[in-house]
Amino acid sequence: MTIKIITDSGANLTTPTINGIDHVTVPLTLTVSGNHYVDDTNLDLPSFQAALFSSKEKTGSACPSTGAWTQAFVGADEIYVITIAAALSGSFNAARHAAELYQEEHPEVKIHVFNSKVAGPAMALLAEQIAQLVNQGRTFEEVVTQTEATLANTKLLFMLQSLNNLANNGRVNPALAKLAQALGINVIGSTSADGNFELVAKTRKGKRVLNKLVDQLTDRGFRGGRVIIDHVANLAGANQLATLITATYPTAQITINQCRGLCSLYAEEGGLMIGFATG
Repeated sequence: MTIKIITDSGANLTTPTINGIDHVTVPLTLTVSGNHYVDDTNLDLPSFQAALFSSKEKTGSACPSTGAWTQAFVGADEIYVITIAAALSGSFNAARHAAELYQEEHPEVKIHVFNSKVAGPAMALLAEQIAQLVNQGRTFEEVVTQTEATLANTKLLFMLQSLNNLANNGRVNPALAKLAQALGINVIGSTSADGNFELVAKTRKGKRVLNKLVDQLTDRGFRGGRVIIDHVANLAGANQLATLITATYPTAQITINQCRGLCSLYAEEGGLMIGFATG
C-alpha cells in the first residue's frame, strides 16, 4: 500500500519523504514585477528573493489548479493533504474539489484534505505528526481523527520587518504598513481561529522583538517540544531566536529552514515564521 502526504508550497517543504513517508509538494504560482514563478523545487530561491526585495510593484499568488492536485494523487492508496489556511488562499477548495473528482474515478483511494488554518512551519509540523501516526500503524481513519483534533494545538507566530506585500494584497491596513515602515517597527502576528492573519504586538527592531516572540510562545501555551523556525534571508535572526527559546525551554527541539517562494513573498525580507505545538 502506498501512502502519501501532500502539501502545497505554503508549507516550505521540499523533501521527497517525511520520516519515511512519501511526500509531494503542489506549488502555488507567484507574480513579481509581471514575472511568474512556480514555487516548486526548481525555483531559484536567491534569484526570486532578489527580484522580490527590489520590486516596487504589487505582487501576488495563485493557488494550484485542480489538475495539479489530481496529478499529485496518482499512485497512492491513502492520501493526506495539508493546505495553507483556507482564509488565505483558494488552495484548500481546489484540493478538496480535486479529491472529490479523483475519488469518483478511484473510489478505493482514501483522501482527506486538512485546512491547516496556518501556514509555513506550522503546516510542516502537521505533516510530521501525520507521518508519526502512520509509522505507529494507525488506520487512515485514526490518523484523520487525531490530526483534526490537534489542529487547534498547532500554532503559528511570525515576525515581519515589512508589511508592504500584506497590505498590497488586502491582508492588513495600508496605513499600518506605512506607519510601521516609517517608524522602523517590527510586527508580531499569528493566525486566528479561522486562519486569518492577526497582528498581536509591535516593537522596535532589535533583540527586543525576539524576546517578545518567546513571550508570545509562552502566552500561547508552549512549554517545550518541537519548534520549526523558517526565515526569509535572516538566518542570524533565526539562530538568535532559537537560542532564546532553548534558554527558556531546554527541551525544545528546534529546526531552522528557509522560507520558499510563497512565504518569502508575504513574510518579506528579514521575516521569521515559527511553528509550534501546545498541549
